[in-house]
Amino acid sequence: MIVSNASPIIYLSRVGRLALLRQVYGGAAIPRGVYTEVVEEARGRPGVNLVKEAVSEGWIRTLSVKVDMDYGAEGLEKTDAEVISLAKSMNLPLLSNDRALITYARAQGVETKWFTQILRDAVGKGVLTGEQAEALFMELIKAGLRLRSEVILRVLAEIRES
Repeated sequence: MIVSNASPIIYLSRVGRLALLRQVYGGAAIPRGVYTEVVEEARGRPGVNLVKEAVSEGWIRTLSVKVDMDYGAEGLEKTDAEVISLAKSMNLPLLSNDRALITYARAQGVETKWFTQILRDAVGKGVLTGEQAEALFMELIKAGLRLRSEVILRVLAEIRES
């Protein structure tokens, strides 16, 4: 199980690969704020129905969480603080593509994984071949995943090495 912020769920659902969270990590936990962002505020966008199905099937768990930090002083959004608090309270790694969120979570002692780590983890577990992971990575970029060019090159190299 992993805790996710909105971006991994949004991008995986956009390309029809949300189930990768279940296949690689056994599922995901999200705070209510993430559900609101990816489902309720995103009505009509690609992938929303996949998220609803995953929640109804129970492998994405939507949980209420109490935030015990002054997130505004840290420059975080309330949903980011919920994600960190949930990961911390459940003692689970946090999956994100947000540098500020990951930096703050690490400072709070939360284990973190960059969103692209799911591709390497999928190859390592035999869920995807290297070629499939590379193709999915390119799909995610086409779907709007924004990464610096050096990060793209590093992720491609890491996929090819695994």
